[in-house]
Amino acid sequence: MRDIHTVLRVHRQLYAWSCAASAHEFIAKVHEKIALDDYPLQNDPASQRGGFQFEAFLNSIGFTGHQDHLQPQDATKLFATEIAQRRFPLVSILRGIGTGSTYWHIVVAVPSGVEVALADPAKQSLITQNTTETLTLLEAVVTAVPGRDRIHFLTCRDKQTVA
Repeated sequence: MRDIHTVLRVHRQLYAWSCAASAHEFIAKVHEKIALDDYPLQNDPASQRGGFQFEAFLNSIGFTGHQDHLQPQDATKLFATEIAQRRFPLVSILRGIGTGSTYWHIVVAVPSGVEVALADPAKQSLITQNTTETLTLLEAVVTAVPGRDRIHFLTCRDKQTVA
């Protein structure tokens, strides 16, 4: 497994619309499934604005994905469990609200010591530094969007370890 901060420093989000593709590639790079300079999803025109639709890509690198929705506190606890198992959930956060539209952005839950932080491959940095900041951000997401009281995320597991 590659160092998360090394991958975060080297990996790039190539296009404004490719955050989901970029986050999937980031996970693949951390787990040494693709080269650090490989961008198979972002360079595929069919991957535009993909969200969590990359099951075929996950399967091709030996992973399976599971989408879920939990309230912020429960999501943060699950992220801590996943991170302890060296799995790094992809998390949908609010990017902005426009006239009649809500815009989402995909980040990755990663360790910060024993805490849960969120890494943004587009910014090549952590956007939260610890569990408290992560929970605060997730609570702000559900507060900002009427009718959305849960955080949408994707966990990835090695297909060989899934029962």
